[in-house]
Amino acid sequence: MPGAVQLGLTAWLSATHGAVGAAIGAGAGASIGAMLLALAGRRLLALPLPGGELARIGAATAIMAAAVIACPGAHTTIGLFQSAVLGMAVYAAAAIALNVMARELALFAVRTATRRIQPITSPANAD
Repeated sequence: MPGAVQLGLTAWLSATHGAVGAAIGAGAGASIGAMLLALAGRRLLALPLPGGELARIGAATAIMAAAVIACPGAHTTIGLFQSAVLGMAVYAAAAIALNVMARELALFAVRTATRRIQPITSPANAD
């Protein structure tokens, strides 16, 4: 179903809006497919919806988008690279400031530390 919607929208919108219409049709079809998969998958494996984390990720993304829009680069390869680096840096700073992945990073640090503390044993040393 999502594939048919994507193909139909791409054909219809590309005729009137060119490449931008084709991209909109492809994005709409992919979005519909993701929503259908989420609905079908929710019945099979119900996962909690982390609302707080999603809100912080959305806020960090909005801050990044505002920074990239406010500082447009030249329409060259270097300008694209500059915009990408700016977006990366601003998103990283916003994610750290908003504490987006604090729990995951803390768990990773604890696991890494405990792995280093545990003694290394081998079957050759066992009697």
